[in-house]
Amino acid sequence: AGFSTLTFSRLADRIGSVGLCRLGTALQVAAVAWHFTQLGAEVNFWSAFAPGIMLYGFGWGMSIPLLNGVALEWVEEKYYGETNGLFSTLRYAAAAIGTAAVFALLTVTSGVEALPYYDQILGFFLVASTSGALAMWIKIGKAPGRERLAN
Repeated sequence: AGFSTLTFSRLADRIGSVGLCRLGTALQVAAVAWHFTQLGAEVNFWSAFAPGIMLYGFGWGMSIPLLNGVALEWVEEKYYGETNGLFSTLRYAAAAIGTAAVFALLTVTSGVEALPYYDQILGFFLVASTSGALAMWIKIGKAPGRERLAN
């Protein structure tokens, strides 16, 4: 994620952030879907999970650092503080809900008996990440007096 964060932050300055955020969130969805298909009682980490983890990290580094800028691109400067506060609050609240959901499901049982719960967790994250990726395609207006950087 660190490599892709630095690389794509510089690239976003040239080509715009929205397209990179869309691609990054799509890569995250693909990574979660990959993990969803690979889960089983016997899993080889390097062939089953490492590719998805790397893909997720790549997509995360591509999109997450750019999201604040994309959110602020749509509002007037005088509302930057409120918008950034609201955006950050929602982002951290969603992370807390996701973390709570994972721990609630994983503390029920352990071992092979926990596999159905892992399926539920991955299904939850697949729906959540797909919703986030689709939200990146919602067209909204631009702030008055500001030109949109990229679409």
